[in-house]
Amino acid sequence: MPCAKGHTLVIPKLEVKRLEDLPEAQALSLMRTMQHVAKAVSAAFNGIDYNLILNNGINAGQEIEHVHFHVLPRTHGSPRPFRERVQYADGEMQEVGAMIRNCL
Repeated sequence: MPCAKGHTLVIPKLEVKRLEDLPEAQALSLMRTMQHVAKAVSAAFNGIDYNLILNNGINAGQEIEHVHFHVLPRTHGSPRPFRERVQYADGEMQEVGAMIRNCL
């Protein structure tokens, strides 16, 4: 469940549990991809601020044992990350995805 409209995951193709398990070239590629995706998420919502979040290990809140980053759009007064969840209306998730893809 997303924490905000536009909450996006960036996931490397190589399945590893922790960030430090990624080979350096793939970690660099992941960072470049995160930069592009985060910029698109921000632009899709008129320059919105965002968090980049990595939960690296179970004690850090990692629920899925595959490294991934969250791009979490933030507005003034928005709750702390992962405190609340949003529900999309029918078709709304596809619309938000299209808005973000159009900014890539």
